[in-house]
Amino acid sequence: MLMEDRDYSIDFIRVIACYMIVLFHIHRWNLLILNFLPVSTHLFVMITGYFIFNKNYNNKEILLKGIKKIIIPTIIFVVITLNFSNWFLNKSSLLSCFNNFNIFLIFKNLPKILLLDFSGIDNYELYENLWYIKFYSMVLLLYPFFKTVCSKKTSSSYRKFIITCFIFNILLRTLSGLGIVKIDSMLPFNSNDYIYLLLGYELSLSNKKLLNGSIKNVGLGIIFIIFGFIIQYSICRYLTASNSSNLYYYMNSECIFSVFSTVGMFILFGNIGKKLYKFKNIINWLSNKTFGIYLIHYIITFKLKKMNTYNIIEDKLGSSNLIFNEIIYAFLIFMICLIIIVIIKNAKKAFTLTINKIKMTSKKVIGWINSKKNLL
Repeated sequence: MLMEDRDYSIDFIRVIACYMIVLFHIHRWNLLILNFLPVSTHLFVMITGYFIFNKNYNNKEILLKGIKKIIIPTIIFVVITLNFSNWFLNKSSLLSCFNNFNIFLIFKNLPKILLLDFSGIDNYELYENLWYIKFYSMVLLLYPFFKTVCSKKTSSSYRKFIITCFIFNILLRTLSGLGIVKIDSMLPFNSNDYIYLLLGYELSLSNKKLLNGSIKNVGLGIIFIIFGFIIQYSICRYLTASNSSNLYYYMNSECIFSVFSTVGMFILFGNIGKKLYKFKNIINWLSNKTFGIYLIHYIITFKLKKMNTYNIIEDKLGSSNLIFNEIIYAFLIFMICLIIIVIIKNAKKAFTLTINKIKMTSKKVIGWINSKKNLL
């Protein structure tokens, strides 16, 4: 999620992925949607891999950048919203939250928040989407290893071997989910997300060939998506019909076939983005707001759900087209979050300018006083 050199085609992927995440978190478990949306978070992971391993960052620099731009804003967000979580869940009024503001609630949960263990804090269901932040912090800690693997000085065969091991590990998990094998992993950790990190870097090496805006590459992306989608959809239908307990596994992006869908979407949206040169400024502007939207959309979704907003939209648009209603509803949430983030960023900018003016005025006053003292 780090914002590096501007590339409006990659920014376009980031904006689409952010909207897809919002849509995924509001859908009504439609089987078609479930096979299309879960890869959206992995698109963010691929974008991260696409950029950070091509930079000459040292280990300390990348760690500080990640902490400043991603981890600290997340911690601040959770700390600020913690005392108002009951309002988002409709357990109490906003006025009641203000009246019962408890600073000890923050201190009680602060150790877990600092460890990014959001599942252990009060009303944790509001922060379930922040699992990605914990994964991102692991990427920062493991950056020296991945940077070495992705270095031009390191033979690409080592990287390809690691990618192969990660893919084989996901394959085992897939076969285990289907009940074909009993071993679900050959690695002591979940490699599913890390594979997309390395695939993002691989795509950056061939970006001039794969992300050049050609119709051929648009078609290639669509083929990848269709291939992965058809297999996943077929498996889901089979598991649904057989009432299998493994259905949830395929409702997420845990199986091997999601790799095809994710890579396909990256190629498809990247090439479409290349065609949108005239809109690059608005794309870049929106992209710069995506992390903020990702951060707050979950609690906004909860609040709107408690307000029966979706039912109001359904009454207006009709209940016959579930997918269309969800697309409109997700767009509404996306826009609400965007407005909130713009207001916050403008307030932050105004505050920073005010502080800078105060500092400049103070320096002038001190300089004037010193000059008077020298005259005396």
